[in-house]
Amino acid sequence: MALIRFVFVMVAAFLFAYAVPAFAEGITLEAGKETVVKISYRLQALTQFSKDQAGAAGGDPTVAGDQLEAYLRRSRLLIGGQVTPLFDFFLQLDDDNRGKNYSSSTGIKTRDAWIQLNLSPEWRIIAGVFPVQFSKSRLTSPFSFVALERPIIDEMQLDSTGLDGKRDRGVMLWGNMGGFQYRLAAGKGAKPQAREVGKESIRYHGRIQVSLLDVEDDFIAKESYMGGKGIFTVGCGFDKQDKASTDSLGRPTNYSAWTTDIAVEGKSESGLMSLSSAYYSYDWGNPEKKDIAGVNYVEGKGWQFTASYTVMDKSGVAVQPYVRYVTWNSASAAVAS
Repeated sequence: MALIRFVFVMVAAFLFAYAVPAFAEGITLEAGKETVVKISYRLQALTQFSKDQAGAAGGDPTVAGDQLEAYLRRSRLLIGGQVTPLFDFFLQLDDDNRGKNYSSSTGIKTRDAWIQLNLSPEWRIIAGVFPVQFSKSRLTSPFSFVALERPIIDEMQLDSTGLDGKRDRGVMLWGNMGGFQYRLAAGKGAKPQAREVGKESIRYHGRIQVSLLDVEDDFIAKESYMGGKGIFTVGCGFDKQDKASTDSLGRPTNYSAWTTDIAVEGKSESGLMSLSSAYYSYDWGNPEKKDIAGVNYVEGKGWQFTASYTVMDKSGVAVQPYVRYVTWNSASAAVAS
């Protein structure tokens, strides 16, 4: 099977806008000296050509031969602002993959919804629905992706019940101390297994990152700053919840994962180079654990490497080729590493 993708539109259309950590562009609406609101709409459209689809051999007889589709890969409404300097709020609604072949839309969903207490730059408290604090790519805005999508091994994380996009419901403490950033969170995570109902367990996750050049201090990062910053960061994260999985006999087991990553970006007279690499380890307490498609690969270890080089002329037109390499060693004996 061959797959070719073309991004023909990647637009951020800002309708109204405050520079809360999740986004920083737009028009500001003020209600008094301290209260401001920002509303943004972001759209990313994708044309994709898939050649020689497996059809029945791949388990879906409706998807066979060559396929051409154009759809809204991401459609996001963002509302954020400040009530007072002490309190921020943020809401993100999505209607992704609208118009995609063989994928019915589930309608508009809430992706993020939180309030933030700003005690100081070093001490901030968030409560609500927010991303699991784990990998750098998971905490990066998809509208700044170089490679359009996250590496597949970033999708093997535990899903919190009823939430999309690797989110969690809970509270988080985070802040910046110079070039050091920390994030510690606890939330509801996944529902316990059937035999463990009534024995709720807490999902713990967190991340630390050190910026050795320009500081990345926002809540949502970018995969590329297009020369706006010189980046050299090193980070690591963890994610853990007891009794969130089952072993091969159906008994409750514990889920845990950890990751470490490095990102470098620098600009010269000839262009902009971006490099990133990350290592992942997932333990579900069951080597035969399957993903939602029934594939035995969600437990194991792997890493990804992404590199891009951007050349921009004086008119502002840029060419940005990239390459990504991903390796995965499954813990299942039924899957080739």
